[in-house]
Amino acid sequence: MIADNLKKYFPDKTFETTKIDLHMLGERDITCMDAAQILTDNEQPFANELKALNASKDDAIIISPIWGITGNFSRDVVQTQIRAQIIETTCLPPSPPGIRLQ
Repeated sequence: MIADNLKKYFPDKTFETTKIDLHMLGERDITCMDAAQILTDNEQPFANELKALNASKDDAIIISPIWGITGNFSRDVVQTQIRAQIIETTCLPPSPPGIRLQ
């Protein structure tokens, strides 16, 4: 949905979508908070998936707000490693970015 809307406002840019498997299976839908909690405990598999996208410094990677619930240190490290800007979208409270800000 985000890529489709961005294409409307920036027709001269290229937008691609991809799915990243976080290997989170359960008996109910996984929320952003669920994913953020899991990634807080082990962010490396997600970081490896982002690195595999082979993004350049001119690219931006837009993800759901799931980059953990504590600090942004590892996000900054991975962002440097992949060279692309990592941007999180918003979601309804409680949201991982809101908890990090608090």
